[in-house]
Amino acid sequence: MEKSYGNCLAIGVDDSNHAGQNSLGEINTALFSWLHQDSIVKDFSNTRDKRAAIHFMDHPQRDYRFGLLTSERYRRSSKNLIETVPYLVSD
Repeated sequence: MEKSYGNCLAIGVDDSNHAGQNSLGEINTALFSWLHQDSIVKDFSNTRDKRAAIHFMDHPQRDYRFGLLTSERYRRSSKNLIETVPYLVSD
């Protein structure tokens, strides 16, 4: 059985690490979860698994937001995630 936090919301953020390499831009994502298991630090596979991702996000106690940074201003910046997190987690 999944353990819930109750009144504690866990938030994790990450970036796509593609800003300097991809002309399409970089994706920054914030995950919001009320589940205790999502607060545990662990390694994840570095491969894409669309079915696993859909299954993970289908849980009603998880939600996410993302931002796509396309401006040339963001191409070589190491501060993209730091600058976008306040917008992703507000409200």
